Amino acid sequence: MAGLTRFGMWMSSRLRRDHPEKIMAYIVYILYSQKRSRYYVSQTDNIKKRLERHNNGLVPSTKGGSPWQLMKTLEVASRSEALKLERKIKKRGAKRFIEDNQFGV
Repeated sequence: MAGLTRFGMWMSSRLRRDHPEKIMAYIVYILYSQKRSRYYVSQTDNIKKRLERHNNGLVPSTKGGSPWQLMKTLEVASRSEALKLERKIKKRGAKRFIEDNQFGV
């Protein structure tokens, strides 16, 4: 797993250096399951594919909560930023984070 992570980081930095226009954005997302009355927070670089995996029961931690509803997405420039934001949201609590960040809605 560590080799895979290192490879991912190497590839990401190489893409930035060789093709600055192809910088990958990451998305931190919050899902909600009415079935379980639970929120789920994570990050990805392909939200459509990831949401399909959650709703098809292919992610062990969300398998019992289908269907999952996408509540909020936040785009950041890098995976490291996504991980920091994900931790911040989890520490605060997804419901509180959403309520605190309505911005006049």
